[in-house]
Amino acid sequence: MLHEVSVSAPDYGALVHRDTPEYGLPLFGRDYGGAFLAWLQHDYRRVARWGAAPLRPERLRDGRSGFEVYRRVAPSPASSRKSSTSTTP
Repeated sequence: MLHEVSVSAPDYGALVHRDTPEYGLPLFGRDYGGAFLAWLQHDYRRVARWGAAPLRPERLRDGRSGFEVYRRVAPSPASSRKSSTSTTP
């Protein structure tokens, strides 16, 4: 999944808190999805948050929820390919 998303590099992404014990791994970014979260935090910057900070272990205990919206700051792979193949007269 990370490869497909990183190739298309959407302009915006969101992190939404959701406990996932049905999968046996309760917290995205800590228990699974670490590479995806690291990629998002490297190539994107948070532009908004509603509610409590998501994906924190304390959310599993206190039941508060929230989400964050991120905007891409790194160039997308597609735009990098276009600029490296373009020629100037």
